[in-house]
Amino acid sequence: MWEWLSNWTSNPTSILAAIAVIALIWQVGRWTQRIENGLQTLGDRIDAQGTALEERVDAQVTALEERIDTGLKTLRDEVRQQQAETRRTLDILLLRVGGVAETATGNSPLKLTELGKRIEASLEPTEWIAATAEQMRPRAAGLEPFEIDALCQEYVRNSLDDEWRHRVLRAVYEFGSDERAVEDVLRILLRDALLTRSETPPNAPRAT
Repeated sequence: MWEWLSNWTSNPTSILAAIAVIALIWQVGRWTQRIENGLQTLGDRIDAQGTALEERVDAQVTALEERIDTGLKTLRDEVRQQQAETRRTLDILLLRVGGVAETATGNSPLKLTELGKRIEASLEPTEWIAATAEQMRPRAAGLEPFEIDALCQEYVRNSLDDEWRHRVLRAVYEFGSDERAVEDVLRILLRDALLTRSETPPNAPRAT
């Protein structure tokens, strides 16, 4: 055995072959490590790309949902606006067909219709009606209901200040009405307030 080993080590070709085999094994090991590292790097890149893709998809889905929500909100607003315009158009048509009777019934005594009540809510006349009725109470004393009605009509048409004339004109525009129809709303409210007050003597004590 020693003789074989001595012969092998003394043979340059054998030594070179051994070195070549060792170098090959070492090189294969390096290649294997490089392949493993490359696969690991590739896996990391794939994971990173997958995460980035998921994030982009989530962002696009979120943006799409926001656009849908915005579109639905805009559509709802447009539908509501169209409904309001339709109601206003119907009010105008009904007013043109029925005239003043659309804010006040044709029966005596005059009463507010649904349109008249809506105009009343828009005008918010409660405080003005109370103050004006109290102011006009002495003038209405002793008058019959139809005379009180005529007094209120004359007052509303000729004695409104600038603020209330502005409110009347705004209601005319908002409801597609005419000035006399809106004035009749105030006339009826003022008349009813005066008729109520006329039932109580001016100097009678108020209930507490």
